[in-house]
Amino acid sequence: MQGSGSTLAAMVRTRFAPSPTGSLHLGSALSAVANRRRGDWMLLRIDDTDAARNVAGGEEQIVADLEWLGIVWNDGPVRQSDRRERHLQAAHALGEEDFGISMVEAMYSFSRIDRTWARITRARC
Repeated sequence: MQGSGSTLAAMVRTRFAPSPTGSLHLGSALSAVANRRRGDWMLLRIDDTDAARNVAGGEEQIVADLEWLGIVWNDGPVRQSDRRERHLQAAHALGEEDFGISMVEAMYSFSRIDRTWARITRARC
């Protein structure tokens, strides 16, 4: 960041990562304001990985809301889904060396446990 007086080592980088589900909620708006106030640099990352929750025009509405609030970001908006392959590679590697099971395998196992638990609790009702 040239001319800011901040060195790279001392620079505080923040990100704001709303889901594109429409207008910002109050809590999200406050988080964006807090991140901007505390950081020297802010990334706007759209967390669009849950396609079922994404709303047409949601990203544009978020950008418009942030602009209305006067919040300026330094990079973005970038979409979380654009780095899906990289995140999957990292998730497969994460844990493999230390535990012999990748994060993806662990998440799949937990998902199976959750579905089984849901079936058991439904059967009890």
